[in-house]
Parts: sequence; structure tokens; C-alpha cells
Amino acid sequence: MFSNNFLGVIWGHFFRRDYLEVNQVCFHETSYYDDEEFIAKAYFYSGKMIVTSWKGYAYYHSPSSLTQVFTEEECRRRIPAFKEMLLRLKVFESVSCPYALDLKSKALNRRIHFLTIDYIRQMRRNKCGIKEINQRLSILKQEGFLPLPNEGYSWKYRLVVPVINAYVCLFINKCS
Repeated sequence: MFSNNFLGVIWGHFFRRDYLEVNQVCFHETSYYDDEEFIAKAYFYSGKMIVTSWKGYAYYHSPSSLTQVFTEEECRRRIPAFKEMLLRLKVFESVSCPYALDLKSKALNRRIHFLTIDYIRQMRRNKCGIKEINQRLSILKQEGFLPLPNEGYSWKYRLVVPVINAYVCLFINKCS
């Protein structure tokens, strides 16, 4: 998690049951983005993992799946659910990482930074207007998610972060 991005869906991973039980990793009781939170916490506690191209799961694309329904009502539910997941991960990080320089803390913060970008992208995907986006960005800034740190995580991150930070600086509560 410190040096690689991963797909935040449960169907792309296998975990030993005793590992999940010992570390008390479980799903939050929401319908949206619970995979992202679960996977980030599972990676946080992992000491090692195996990555393989073995196909152990077949996904059925259902038109009625939560990920495929884009009614206005469903879109409106997704945005606060994503933010709540981000907040839970931030609280988890502050409680679980007493030393900010710890590799696990850095890895979890990296994931939170990428998920913050995903949250911003989700706002547009789920049909939020510019006024609502600005309000939500203001809240993210107040809660310490923005501005994003200038880290060299990946070329995509290095490309997107200056744009997000410049927008926040210019249009969200002025630069600090």
C-alpha cells in the first residue's frame, strides 16, 4: 500500500479468516464503498501478501447492481457515503498510527490521499453541481484532507494534485 495502488474491491482479494478475526477487520454497515475501507484496513495490518494473475472470481455485471444504478437518488447517496468512508479511515489512521513516520501510517495516508482524489472525481461522476462541489471541497479542507501533499506517489498523482491544490487555493477559502 506504501508503493502501489490496488483495486479497492473485495472480489480481487483473498484473506485468511483468522487474520481478519485477529485484526478485527470487518465491513462497515453501509452499502457504498465498504470494500475500499475494508481493503485499506486489511492491507494496513498485513505483513505480507501475494499478488497473482490467477482468476479466482467471475464477476457478473448486473444492471441492477449498486455500481450500475445512476438514478439521482442513488447518486445523492454515494457522495456522503464516500466522505464518511474517508472520515472513518482518517480516524482509523489517527488511532492506529501513533507514530506518523511509521511505514504503515505513511502507506495508509497515501491511500487516503488517493481516495480523496477519487472522492472529488465521484462528485462529478455523480452529478454534483459546481456550488455543491465547492462546498464539499471546503469541508474537506476544514477536515484536513486538502490541500493534498506534494508527494511523488505516481505520475498520475503528480499530475492531478497541483490542479486540485491550485483550485482549492483559488476558489476554496483562499490560500493559507
